[in-house]
Order: sequence, then structure tokens, then C-alpha cells
Amino acid sequence: MKTATANEAGQYRIDGLAPGRYTVTAAFEGFVPTAATVDLGRPLTSVDLTFTSLTMSESLTVTAALGRRELDSPTPAGSRLGLTPRETPATVDVITFTEAQERGLRTALEALSSVPAVTAAFLPSAQGITTIRGFSGGAVSQLFDGTRVTTSTIVARNYDSWSFDRIEVLKGPASVLYGEGALAGAVNFVPKRPDFGTRRGEALISYGSLGTGRFAAGTTGPLANGRAAYRADVVFNRTAGYVQDSTSDNLQLDGAIDVKLGRTATLGIAVDHFRDDYGSAYFGTPIVPRAFARQPSDIVTDSRGWVLDESLRDVNYNVNDAVVDVRTTWVRSKLDWQIAPTWKLANELFFYDKLGKWRGSEVYGFDTASALMTRSTVGITHDHQFYGNRLTVASDRRFGTRRNRFTVGFEANRNDFLGPRRFGVTTSVDPFAPSRGSFPADETAANFPGAGNRTDFTAKVNLVSAFVEDAFSVAPRVTVVAGARRDGLSIDRGVNDLNTGVQAAFVRDFDPVSWRTGVVVDALPRTQLFGQYTSAVAPVATILLISQGNAAFNLTNGWSWEGGVKSTLASGRLDATASVFKIQQDDIITRDPNNFNVSIQGGAQASTGVEFSVSADPLRGLRLNASAAVMDARFVTLLEAGGVNRAGNVPPNTPERTAGFWASYTLPNLPMTLVSGVRYQGRFFTNNANSTEVAGVTLLDAQAIWRLKSGDVTLRGRNLTDALYADWTGASANQVQLGAPRTVDLSYHVRF
Repeated sequence: MKTATANEAGQYRIDGLAPGRYTVTAAFEGFVPTAATVDLGRPLTSVDLTFTSLTMSESLTVTAALGRRELDSPTPAGSRLGLTPRETPATVDVITFTEAQERGLRTALEALSSVPAVTAAFLPSAQGITTIRGFSGGAVSQLFDGTRVTTSTIVARNYDSWSFDRIEVLKGPASVLYGEGALAGAVNFVPKRPDFGTRRGEALISYGSLGTGRFAAGTTGPLANGRAAYRADVVFNRTAGYVQDSTSDNLQLDGAIDVKLGRTATLGIAVDHFRDDYGSAYFGTPIVPRAFARQPSDIVTDSRGWVLDESLRDVNYNVNDAVVDVRTTWVRSKLDWQIAPTWKLANELFFYDKLGKWRGSEVYGFDTASALMTRSTVGITHDHQFYGNRLTVASDRRFGTRRNRFTVGFEANRNDFLGPRRFGVTTSVDPFAPSRGSFPADETAANFPGAGNRTDFTAKVNLVSAFVEDAFSVAPRVTVVAGARRDGLSIDRGVNDLNTGVQAAFVRDFDPVSWRTGVVVDALPRTQLFGQYTSAVAPVATILLISQGNAAFNLTNGWSWEGGVKSTLASGRLDATASVFKIQQDDIITRDPNNFNVSIQGGAQASTGVEFSVSADPLRGLRLNASAAVMDARFVTLLEAGGVNRAGNVPPNTPERTAGFWASYTLPNLPMTLVSGVRYQGRFFTNNANSTEVAGVTLLDAQAIWRLKSGDVTLRGRNLTDALYADWTGASANQVQLGAPRTVDLSYHVRF
């Protein structure tokens, strides 16, 4: 533990720190202690701290303690009260930038898949699809720096992890924080911010199997004699892909400036731009009859006797000139103003712009009569703008010996969406040597015939929200956390069928209320018991693309209870979290039992499970992490066309068993660290009928890091057993999205 020395009023520096993760705690008379986590790497060995709201510098003490502090750093995803995971009555997992680099987690999906009860996969049409505790799609909210765009499945990206200070995962319903669509949880991508203390930078370059290259660089530091600070990052990736002709490249550009407005306020402005170009993207491998397969595998079991043919592993059925091109830009400003010692105001203004184009063949199926593979042609565009403002006022004060943290806020935002959609004729190709052809040059009725196959969708969605949260220490060791949110949601949709000339327009308003209440009990100073009950809402279909029929239905209702324990043991060398939970979504679309041709609300889906995670530093140089989740995810009530009953079946793309183990050991007499990780994902089904089952998989990764004076050289191997596996359903229930084969890459990471 080290104590800071004051440079001037409100500014402190802690010197002589070894590389590692520190919790920096500030405490001074009459104010509530605050804490923040700082990751220091070679050669950075000091941290500068500025407390803009302080004038009584002589009474301030600042300390930095090295150790495991996963439970003690505030996580905005869990609340707007500045609560740490230890203080939050729910499970919150955090992957920091340092952890992502240590484990070789290059992308958001690799990071999310390392979290218990979470699975994530890449589909070109839904590039950040994620399941949390048995629910996926519109039930999982994805946030960018705490802001959620309506309909997360449309805006999700497979970001490079380099751009983010951390990735936070809140388990369980989060509608009270982020509105409709957060029924199963929320993922918050928190970009890096400017550093007022020290000018520093780092860069990484890597190259490996499949022609995969990655370059990343970032720098931060003070400007104008410490009155401002900047941050800039650039990331570029390129790969040839592991399926024929699936080359892709991605670019991320991030920039931010923070400016001190006197002693009590800071204004931050940030711009983040992402470009994803996947060309002739891979949309999955179709299954075929066993008798037809040249090399049948056992990773798919189907009630018809169909299998995945391993000889088709590298075949791409997309057209030669396919396009998957997505450009997104975030522009944000945030004003933080300490208006009084115990009161703070924050105002966030945000703008999001996206232009996405998909042109190609996505859905494939085997035709038993002709022994050919059928393909359909799809052309979709997303022209999407989202903008709004969020104002919050927060208080952190004491009433006698009782601490109370309170936040009230208001948000207004708007979505403008244009989505031309084209669905063309079905063609057939040779399964083993497809003549892939080209996308139609003209988007005319001749190439996209029939009603509903050449339409332009528009959507305008307005949202006005009010929310409140409070955390009150009702007793010396008991804190009650509660919150409520009311949303006013207005949808104005239009559909223009260019083939039939029919135009349809409709308007629908919703006014949902979400709430939560929970309690955290300090059983021991660093062991907390927690419990929580939450309510949430979710639409029956994607809000921005909702049909007139689905718009007639009400929002679905969800509820959840969760209880567990969070503990730090062994003098801070071990953090452990364990929980038991149940989430249920009611009023999903089912069929009328008296008339199977009529859709009604009344179905239900539920997931009950347990999960745990343990992080430990048992010996000098040795770090361990283990996690697991076991769920029972089922449709409680669900009738489909014809009266087929799906009750008791597992929802698609829901592995009910996940586990992971990660170990890192730094050799005592060599500048080398050895790292190994094992991840298990259980079986899942591709459809509600559970007629097609995809086998589970165990993946083994390993790496060796050699530390030079100038930086770190890392040799990594991924999927070392070269397992053939699928991690999601493809564009249809008869396709599976195969994962990457064994790969090796070499990287150099330098800090300056």
C-alpha cells in the first residue's frame, strides 16, 4: 500500500508502483470515500489523480493497494448510483482491457463467451448476437458507454476489445435501467477515456493463420497544462477467413477530449467510428441427409437422419459479389458537474448513425429430389439515426450514520429508420462445387417478384423516460437498493410494397413501468449476501421492424428473482461469486388452443439456474479463474401452427451448460508467462421443435508471453485440438455456424 503526495490542492501522485491492478481510494473529512481501479503496465509505475471538487486538500488521504478488486470497482451497467458489484444485488461480470489482452480475447464475442451463463456468436446478419441466462435476441440489451439504442440486435457489433476500458455484463432483467428489451440482462461496452495524469501510449501488431493480421495503437495524456486531456485509438483487422472466399476487414477509430470547466465540472466529447466489411460473408453450413454426405460428422443430430457433412466445411454458398458493409458512428458529449459536495449533475447528449448493406444469398437448404443446394437472394439496407439526451441528478450523503445514494433522471431519444428489403427467387447449385454467380444487377420486380418481396420500411420511434434509483443503508450492515422507470414509447411505422403498390402505415404507443428491489447484507466485512426481485418488459418482435399484426399485441412482461453471495477471501487473493436465479417471460406469442390459426398472447418461457465464478492468486506469479453455469431453460407454454405443443422444449441457441477455466503462471527466473484456457459449451438446438441438436464442444487455447524491455512478444494457439464445432444456428434452422479451426498467431505489444 502506498500513499499519495500532494502537488497542489486537489492534485496527487502515487509513485513507485509495480505493474499490476490497484484500487485507489480517496477519503477526506466530511465526505464519503470513493474508489477507482487503475491498471498499470510496464513501464508505467505512477498514477496522477485530480479531485476537481476538493478545496480542503490538507484533509485528503489517497492510497493505492495492489490486489484482486474485481468486486470493488464501480460498474455503470449495474446501476446509475456508482455501485460496485459488491454493492449491487445482482450478478455483474467485468472483463477489463488488461484481462482481455492477457487472455487473448480479441473481440467482444470472445470476451462475452468467457462470462458464465453467456454465449455469443458471429452472424453476418446479427454480428453480436448474445444469449444471457437462456434468453437472446431482443431480450438482451447492448449499450455503448451506458447508452442503449432501441433494438439491440440491429446495432450490435463484434467490436475489437482494444477500444474498451472494460466490458460489463449485468445478469437478469435490466429494464428498470435501460427500458424495454433488457429482460435477460445488459452488456455495456465502456470506451477508454482521456487520462489527465500521465502521457502514455501503447501499440500492438500481430499476424497468424488464415492470413489474419491485427494492428492497434492508442495514446492519452494531458493538454493545456492539465486543464484538458485527450485519448485516441485506431484498430485495424484483416483475415482471409476459414471458409472459401470470406475475406473481411474491420476498422475502429476512437477519439475523445475531456476539458475541466473550473474545479467542479468536466466536459467530455467523444467520437467513435466503426467500419465492417465482410464481403462474401459466411452464413452457415447446411445439413444434408446422411446417405448423401461424403464425410458425415457427429456434431449434428437430426430427427430426419440429416448430418453435417465435414467435406462441406470450407464451402461458401454466397454469391461472388456479395456485400456485407456496415458503417457506424457514435458522437457523444457528457457534462459532469459537482454542484455541491454531496450533489452531482450529469448531462449526456448522444448521436448514432449507421448505414448497413447486405446483398447476397443467406439461406441454404438441401433439396432431396434434385440432390442440389437451394439458395435465396436477399438485399437489405439499414439507414438508421438515433439521437437523444439524458439528464441525471445524483446525491451521495449521510443521514446520521446511514448512507443514502439517490439518482433521478430523464431521457428523451428518437430513432429514424429506413430499411429497404428485397427477397429474390430461389436458385440451385452443386453442393460440393457451387457455381456461385452474382447478385441481380437491378432491384426490379422481375428479380424480386411477389407481394412483400420488394418493400421499403420506415420507422420513427420516440421515447421519453423518467427513472429513479436509491440505495439506503437501513442498518449498519444492510443496504436496500430499489428503482423504478416509466417509458413513453411511440412507434410510427410505414411499409411500401413496390410490387403491389400497397402502402400501409400504423401507430402504436406503449407506457410500460419497470421496477426492482433488492438487499445486500454484509455478513462479513468482505462477504456480502444479496437478493433481488425485478420486473421487465420486452416487445413481441423487433421494434424498428415490427409488423402491423405484431404491433397490435402488448409488450411482454418478465420477472426474475436472484440470490447469492460475493466474497473476497485469503487476504484479498481470492474473489468468489455464486448465485441462483429464475427468469420468466410471460405473454409471448402462442396459438389460441380453440383455433390454432389465431395468434394470441399467453405463452411463457423460463430459465432457472445456478452459476459461480472464482478468481484467485494462490501463489506468487500464479493466477486462476474458474466459472460454470447450469440452467434449465424451457418453454413453459407455447403452441405453434397446427396446435403443436412446444412446452418443455429448450429455446434455440441456448446451451444449458457452460464452463471455463483460465490459468496464468509467470516463471520465477525468466521473463515469461504461460497462459492456458479451457472453455466448454453444452449442446443446443436450432429450432423450437428441438428436432436438430448441435453437440457441445470443449475448446483449448494456450499462449506464451516473453517480456522484453521494449514490450511483450506473445505466441498464441487457439482451438488447439482443431475441434469441429458450431456455436450458433445459421441463417435458417437447417444451417449451423461453424467455428474457426486451429489457428496460431504471433503478436508484439509495446507500451511507451
